[in-house]
Amino acid sequence: MEKSMNRVKSNGLFLVSVLAVFLAIALNVSAETVQIEYEDSKVTCLGSGGEGEFVVNSQEEYQKLIDGSPDLYPNPALYCVDYEFPEIDFEEKTLLGKFLSGGGCDSKVEKSVWRDDELKEVTYRAKLTTYGLCAMNIFHPNWVTVGKIPAEYSVKFEASTEQKETREAPQSDEEAVELIKEKIIALGVSPQYFNSHFKFKSIVTEPAGGSENNLSYYYSRSYYYGTLWSYTVNEYTTEYFAALNYYPDEGLFSYRLQSNALHEINETIPEEEALGKLKECLPSYSQQETEIDIEGNLMIKALGVKGGEEYTASVNLETEECSLVKEPNVVETEPGPDDIWISPGTLANPLSVAVRGSGGAGISIGPSALSDTLVIRDTLSGFSVETRSELAVEGEALYVRTAAGSSQTRQLVSILPQEALSAISASAAVAPESLSAVTLEVKDNAPVYRASTRKRGNFIFIIPVEYDVVVEVNAQTGATAVNKPWWTVLVTG
Repeated sequence: MEKSMNRVKSNGLFLVSVLAVFLAIALNVSAETVQIEYEDSKVTCLGSGGEGEFVVNSQEEYQKLIDGSPDLYPNPALYCVDYEFPEIDFEEKTLLGKFLSGGGCDSKVEKSVWRDDELKEVTYRAKLTTYGLCAMNIFHPNWVTVGKIPAEYSVKFEASTEQKETREAPQSDEEAVELIKEKIIALGVSPQYFNSHFKFKSIVTEPAGGSENNLSYYYSRSYYYGTLWSYTVNEYTTEYFAALNYYPDEGLFSYRLQSNALHEINETIPEEEALGKLKECLPSYSQQETEIDIEGNLMIKALGVKGGEEYTASVNLETEECSLVKEPNVVETEPGPDDIWISPGTLANPLSVAVRGSGGAGISIGPSALSDTLVIRDTLSGFSVETRSELAVEGEALYVRTAAGSSQTRQLVSILPQEALSAISASAAVAPESLSAVTLEVKDNAPVYRASTRKRGNFIFIIPVEYDVVVEVNAQTGATAVNKPWWTVLVTG
């Protein structure tokens, strides 16, 4: 009995000792290595070919990096022409950058910064995960600022990349809203700025189908999450639209955002002064409204008449600059005579046309970089298709001219570009980003949308193959046809 008690005591002491050692190690690690806060720095125009690790501790080092950027010299990228680099207080901050790149259709970056005071070391960890098999290069510079790193500390980088064929669907509407929030922030503002100026306002559903009281629903074989936010800066408030589409067949996301960029706006001119500037620019105007333009600038806009012509006046609420743009002509004439048809090569500026399809969206018709092509653009989403056919508008209907000499020289286009995109991506089971340019053509005396994509799989489960898929959508009935090699019935994946 005594031996048993001693054995129990001995085992108990051993367990206590082991626990004490683990506890000491845990306490020691937590005391030496701690995760520190960082802020995403929205520095752009500092390209490096997709590679590089950077520790910037002074204005001189910052300027040297700017002067050596291939995005600026010798031929600046378009988005860098008038770019102003953000100011960084290098007395208080250190700028870190870790460039990562990979291929795919969508991506996610996970970042963290750690400090070890015993080793006098800071570690910046970044992981890039890409999703899908799109032939597209995805690039993330991952610039962050942290509290000033002491001169005696070293900095090391731990980076990894991973490619996955699919991405999991949002498990809840709240998760979808968070994904959309991340995408808005990635346009150029910090999380702190977003939380201070953006507020979730309401749910936006597609114009056709779906549930009016649920954020997500199955639409054209994709789940759609539409959100409306209020954006407030000082005395100005406007709305911001952003949406996410999830394609379950491919496990991919696509986003629809109101602007291509955002920046942090803190100082604005008073509303009274802004209205005065608007009046100077356009003496006679209708009710004004505040909005974010495609580049993320906060503007007051109004429509008015000057010299007998219609103009849109816009006042930038940061710079006080006012711009005046002449409104394009609106096609309202009933088609019939040859001289009212819109032909490729005849337009100098886009025409805003009051066309409505079954989805409810309007369009504009404009010139293309190619002289024999017209561009039809969805005014809500910005998605566009190209056509070499002549077009006409009657009331709120769009027509395309069929082959000369046929018994009927025009055909109604009732399916508009955004609806066609949804049908094509659903039929091909791919995200819109992986499609080639969508065109509107005439086939068998009927208007047809056409697009192609390249897919991958395994022939008889073993041999990797690639093949082309061509999708056609009848622009009158919405009927789709998918054309691909016969042997793809033996392809999986």
